[in-house]
Amino acid sequence: MNKRTRNIISAIALVILLQSANAAETNFILSDSTGIKFNSGKFSEPVLKQKESLSPSIKIPFTQDGTVYFVTEAQVEHTFDATFKSSNNTLDNSITLDLPLFKAAAAFDVQNGASVLAAAGRFSVSDLTAVILSQSADGIFASFDSPRFTASAYAGFTGLLNARTVSFTDSAGTDLSDNTSSSPYTLADPYTLIMLSCGMPYLVFNQSLSLETLAVFGPNDGKSRIYATVGLNGPLAQSVFYSASTTLGAKNFEEFSNLSMMSVEFYPDFLDSRAVFSAEYASGNNGGLSAFTAFTKSAATLAADEPAHSAILKCGASYSLCPQDKVFCQLGSGVIFKVPGNSAEYSGIQIQGLVKYQPFTDLSISFSIESYLADKKEEDRTSATFFASLAF
Repeated sequence: MNKRTRNIISAIALVILLQSANAAETNFILSDSTGIKFNSGKFSEPVLKQKESLSPSIKIPFTQDGTVYFVTEAQVEHTFDATFKSSNNTLDNSITLDLPLFKAAAAFDVQNGASVLAAAGRFSVSDLTAVILSQSADGIFASFDSPRFTASAYAGFTGLLNARTVSFTDSAGTDLSDNTSSSPYTLADPYTLIMLSCGMPYLVFNQSLSLETLAVFGPNDGKSRIYATVGLNGPLAQSVFYSASTTLGAKNFEEFSNLSMMSVEFYPDFLDSRAVFSAEYASGNNGGLSAFTAFTKSAATLAADEPAHSAILKCGASYSLCPQDKVFCQLGSGVIFKVPGNSAEYSGIQIQGLVKYQPFTDLSISFSIESYLADKKEEDRTSATFFASLAF
């Protein structure tokens, strides 16, 4: 390639870049969260958590219809934690920097209503259950969607993430997040994620079938993990829908575990109402199964010890509605049992309520109350949180 050709290509690329920059969409989100919680029934020892964050983002389209684009989002967060005790108060101030989104993507329509999507960079990824894997990672994604068949593939890496903003576990269930570092950005443990999925929408009587396999490998982890999930969803009657899945987990193809979930949703013709009934089972060391271990760490209940989705059985119900325009209300409850062995042990009940007011598209204000009433006093927790966000 001679110099003149290179100059022409560079000029064309510069024109495309300048045109895309003129069409760029920028956004800033400023949020504030103030929460107070009481653990183990000790209302004389409150824990205060104050958090402010600023998240600027930019999206640059490269085509007129916006199907080929680049988008990125940064985040600066300040957190203040205070624990008030009769003998000794503890205070903690920290600043966290993060880049939760840095993605290039392209979508194309093909024949017979089918479409192809490809993406690369850092973005959120989730498995079928949204329990085993639900976080950001650096990777590549490709999918094919048609009216009768869908397929997707994902490969990701966690070693460049901020260990202070993501939380995942090793094969033994140990939390690998880093909340003690004074650095605003600490590299996370390196894990490789590979996920393959396919689905058949509206296979029979509008019921959809999904199949998925997720593999997790870590160089410093003694065991690889593989999860195979089968999911079904569809309508049961008018305004009634269900979703069910079961996952077989394996560590080095030796230790097998299970996660099964089901929910039924009902949409009454009343104030945009929605009623949800749900159940979840995550195996413990019972029968021929071992304790289930997800990759992404998340609390399965509202208890003070924040148990993982392992050796647990829970059933719950929630109801939400919009009593007025721009007002959203939700109330939920659940009963939880621990299943560490062959018998179930009552753990407690949880109650949660939320009121959200959004007077404008760019402004949102919410207040929530949560309580866990445990069989063991040390697992009790009651909390209240005020949250506000403004986009500009």
